[in-house]
Amino acid sequence: MKKLAFIAVFSLFTTLLLGQDSLSNPVVIKTQPFQYLYGPTPLSMSPNVDVEFGFGNSYSFQIGVGYLLPKSDVAYSSLIDSLGLASTQFSGYSFRLAYKFYTSEFDNYLRGFYFAPNIRYSKSSLSAPGFTTRQSSNLFLGVQIGYSLIAFEKIQLTLFCAGGIQQSSSTYWHDFRPYNLVYFDYFKRTKLQLIGLSIGYQI
Repeated sequence: MKKLAFIAVFSLFTTLLLGQDSLSNPVVIKTQPFQYLYGPTPLSMSPNVDVEFGFGNSYSFQIGVGYLLPKSDVAYSSLIDSLGLASTQFSGYSFRLAYKFYTSEFDNYLRGFYFAPNIRYSKSSLSAPGFTTRQSSNLFLGVQIGYSLIAFEKIQLTLFCAGGIQQSSSTYWHDFRPYNLVYFDYFKRTKLQLIGLSIGYQI
């Protein structure tokens, strides 16, 4: 249900955004080829798409969704590598929002320096036969500073850095047969510094 809700919300926003006048309210569809250039899992790939909607000549609203892969989650990546788990089942998704303030009017193109409060939520789970099942959720609250340029009149390239606090919660089920099932929760709060790159197309 949650996945369907995210898809429905994203589809609604996309429909609304694409229905705007591209000259007065530019719209950019973009993706991050790598989750981050610098961060907990640098250069890991995680399929994602964002839509940025410009308005008022110097503001924009951005919404995005992503599908998480095992190597894009630092805890799962280390678990798989350290234990050599070959047979695993992994699923996860992310949802993010940002409100951008550009330092100058973008003149029909979303470009220039910007400052953006942003939020990101992700949820994922991994299981390995006979070993463990782990479910995790992360909520990131932070700020992003970046620069966007336009190439070939349509291609948007954005380099950004971000910092903030991430609240993580995880639940483990350990099954060390023939012993009993062991279950526990943990909560963790960490500071994150991130650097990322996105590529988009202005429609």
